[in-house]
This record gives sequence, structure tokens and C-alpha cells, in this order.
Amino acid sequence: WKAEALSVVARKAPEKIGHACTLLFSVPVQTVEGVETYRKAAELAAQLKHHLFDTFYHAVALGCGATLITADDRYFAKAFRLGNIKLLMNYAA
Repeated sequence: WKAEALSVVARKAPEKIGHACTLLFSVPVQTVEGVETYRKAAELAAQLKHHLFDTFYHAVALGCGATLITADDRYFAKAFRLGNIKLLMNYAA
């Protein structure tokens, strides 16, 4: 997730890269990774014919019983039947 966030900064505000790196690495978040997460993400990528990087977030949500909130209409259309995913524009707290 850090690489994806930083890629947006690099494209949209390259002058803020240094500050963004500092912030990204100071956020106290628990990360989830491991062979099962990678396996599930790869299975989702193959099943849905979608890029692996996008399926990682969904694999984590599925594995942890969380809900992925996505703005990616294309991925949502492919993946909503699998559960644990909501479209940002339809999300109500």
C-alpha cells in the first residue's frame, strides 16, 4: 500500500515525495502478508482476470473478515459476488 500511495504522490506532487515517505513510514498500521495472502491474491487475479496488485487488498479483506472499500468500478463489478467489498460511491458509514 505504501508503494501505491507513493506512486500517486510521485505523479501528482513530486515535490512532496520526501514528506510523503516520512508520513507513510510513520503510520502505525498492522500489515498482513504471508503465503496464504499471496496465494489468495493470485487466485483472485486468475479467477477475475484482473491485475494482482489490485487483488491483494481484497485477499486481505477476505482473509481478515474485513470489508474492502474501493473506488475501482471495474474491479468491483468483477469481484462483488465474492463478498467483503463495497463500492466507495455507495458506501454509507
